[in-house]
Amino acid sequence: MSRIVGGLILAASLAAVVGWPTLTMVLEAAHGSSPTGAGGIVRPLGLALETLKVVGAAELIALPLGTVLALLLTRTDLWGRRVMLALTTLALFVPMPLHALAWLGAFGNVGRMQAIGSTPLLVGWLGAAIVHAIAMVPWVVLLVGVGLRSVEPELEEAALLDLPAWRVMLRVTLRRSIGAIAAAALALAVLTAGDMTVTDLVQPPVRTYAEEVYTQTHLNHEPAAAAVVALPPLLVLGLLVVVGSRWLMRADPARIASAAIRARLW
Repeated sequence: MSRIVGGLILAASLAAVVGWPTLTMVLEAAHGSSPTGAGGIVRPLGLALETLKVVGAAELIALPLGTVLALLLTRTDLWGRRVMLALTTLALFVPMPLHALAWLGAFGNVGRMQAIGSTPLLVGWLGAAIVHAIAMVPWVVLLVGVGLRSVEPELEEAALLDLPAWRVMLRVTLRRSIGAIAAAALALAVLTAGDMTVTDLVQPPVRTYAEEVYTQTHLNHEPAAAAVVALPPLLVLGLLVVVGSRWLMRADPARIASAAIRARLW
């Protein structure tokens, strides 16, 4: 009975948080007119390409770096790890505009690099991806850290009888944390694709779906055009969630009861 009640509560929560906004957006897009933009036609393939470039580069930078940091800060006896974890948690509350202004002001197009006779380093879609990756590293560290701390200790102890510690870390610890790593990757993709702060401030500006939604809202003064632009990324991300969930159910089976025992420090 408790499982049924829990499932009903989860279904109602998802319907309220995800289902209703999605339904209203689909209805708005169905009743609205085609969006307009520069030249009178929205360039969906160009927007998709730019968005994928920024998100993909941010994933390639932030996910490996955040995973290594999570491993060091949550599963080793590294000196100062508690202070670093506290600072990492604090970095979660730094707004994206501050990240953008700080990094673009130091290495971008604001003028600091030109003052010392150098050209800007953070430019275009790659510069935007780097800023996004730096801002998302704390999220990756904490999400992956939860997965690393929940690995069953007895699996690692049993593997240590036959394998050296570094192979146990790769083949058991990281393998059992694949669900947390995938969750961090999905969160990074959603937060990066939905933000237009960095892509709007970097030079030259990067035109993504997020900025196009904002532009359509102001050009048409109605939510219908913005909803049409937002539908493709919604469908793509929704499909990724469904496919990724089914894959994770096979790749990351249920934890055994002793998973609550504190994991060892390497």
